Amino acid sequence: MKTMKTPFKQMLAAVPDDIQQEVDLEFAISNRINELMVQRGLTKLEFAQALGKRPTKTLKASPLNSRGCESTPGMSSDMEHAP
Repeated sequence: MKTMKTPFKQMLAAVPDDIQQEVDLEFAISNRINELMVQRGLTKLEFAQALGKRPTKTLKASPLNSRGCESTPGMSSDMEHAP
């Protein structure tokens, strides 16, 4: 089994605060879009069509990764109650 020489938390600590905040905001926006899509019963295809975009462009912004997992726990929830 492979092991990482540098623990994840140590690598994360090396990321500048402004970059961490930007990534947290991007995840929060993506999660909020997903919540609204679910509330309104929109598929990703319908959402893309409503934006006038190809589905592949909107899928890149999805909060789900290639394995269907939601974004990393512990991400900022600043947008959790956003309109």
